[in-house]
Amino acid sequence: MTSAIPSLSFCVQLSLVAALGLLLRLYRLDWQSAWIDELFTMQVSSMDFELLLREMSLDYAHPPLHMLVAKWVTNLIGYGVWQVRLFSAVCGTAEIFVMGLLAAKLFGQRVAILSALLLAVAQAKIYESQEARGYALAALLVTLASYWLLSALQEGRALDWWKFVGASGLMLNVHYYTVFVLLAMVVFAFWFRREYPVPRWWWAGGLLVLACFMLPWLSSGVVGEFLRSWEPSSFPGMSRAKAITPLLILNWYNSGKWNGATFPSPLWTFPIGVLLFTAPAAWGLLQIRHPSREGQRVLFIAVLWLIPMLTICLGSWAVGLIFEARYVMLALAPYLVLVAYGVDRLREDLRRVLIPLILLYSLAALHANYFVETKADYRGVVSHIASMEGEGLCLVSREKPSPVDHGVAAWSVYSGRPALRRRILDRAALEGATCSTLVMVRDSYHTWRPLPPELETIAAIHWVRTTKEFRGVSVLVFRKRPKDQQIVR
Repeated sequence: MTSAIPSLSFCVQLSLVAALGLLLRLYRLDWQSAWIDELFTMQVSSMDFELLLREMSLDYAHPPLHMLVAKWVTNLIGYGVWQVRLFSAVCGTAEIFVMGLLAAKLFGQRVAILSALLLAVAQAKIYESQEARGYALAALLVTLASYWLLSALQEGRALDWWKFVGASGLMLNVHYYTVFVLLAMVVFAFWFRREYPVPRWWWAGGLLVLACFMLPWLSSGVVGEFLRSWEPSSFPGMSRAKAITPLLILNWYNSGKWNGATFPSPLWTFPIGVLLFTAPAAWGLLQIRHPSREGQRVLFIAVLWLIPMLTICLGSWAVGLIFEARYVMLALAPYLVLVAYGVDRLREDLRRVLIPLILLYSLAALHANYFVETKADYRGVVSHIASMEGEGLCLVSREKPSPVDHGVAAWSVYSGRPALRRRILDRAALEGATCSTLVMVRDSYHTWRPLPPELETIAAIHWVRTTKEFRGVSVLVFRKRPKDQQIVR
């Protein structure tokens, strides 16, 4: 592995590429409304510390570090979806720079600049960096951990090892699936333990430090909540990958989401993506066959791509791990490094043709990020509800242990007005309410649909006034019946 200190000109070039990536991530950062997961981030990050941890343990799908950082960010620069998305954009930009440094250690500065450029314009990475969620932070920490592990292995410095351990502990507190990236790194280090010996006390100490990183969260009650409530069917449409799933993921890696991130890709994007991206990556993979340090370098970046991607898909298919394509974006940056390496191994005349084609295709695909609306329109919902103010409005939601509600969160984010009262969908609560108008917000993309008995609870006291559809969201408005017309059950 190469260990040359990056030159000043290389750092300047890498910084310019990262600046391009930042501009692409800031462009139209807030043009789409926040969707349900982003609204969850906003509502929970506005809570006090103890209640925040309680809500995160009830949710249990993600560790709390990103939520705590989101709370700090909003306290520092203001409360809003734009502010938390800005933090993700900064993390995505930093990932470009760090991955460039990692690629330089592996394959030299020319491959590093191309790797960073591919990452800067990658459709999936720009989408990830414009979300008020923790995926961009997790990807940055994964890249830092990979860089410091590589430095520790090739140079044998204890400081780099403990930086690797620290970054690993942080990334595990952002997203559970980062453990599969950690698995890939450990597999590589163990397999090449003779070439890159690691003292046993480093391993033991690292394991102890990781346990200390995770112990506060795991002892918060989240394990008990998971055992009580988790089952594969509790997340419809998210609990199983299919045999074709890796190909669909690969097409998103190849900037093939031409119709938007949440919509199927046109068939023609698959062969184009294979030709421009996957074929060079496969050509790069062939270098593993060489019994040399070159083969080891290729293998290092290959396991960072393949082990997380395939393990998450296999785990979803086999045991029902919750699955969404965005969970495997952790493996996209190593894949693009491999693409860049494969391109660099081609003849110069082929490189001169292929690199512009890759960049043009990637930039053209960004129309789907910037001009195709895919997120639920909660901003429109709030505007509609605000038009009914003065009618004794209350938001109504199903009874559940958590006070988190996406309708309440959307109102607090987009209205700039005092919070609306919230009523649990319960007859006693509704009968005693002073609300003349009830509003129910339903997310038809990602959450529940009211069951007939629940609607009957409202219908006994109210009659349906209007139902208005927005993109991915329905708003039901109920006006209170006169006392003598209320149904007794």
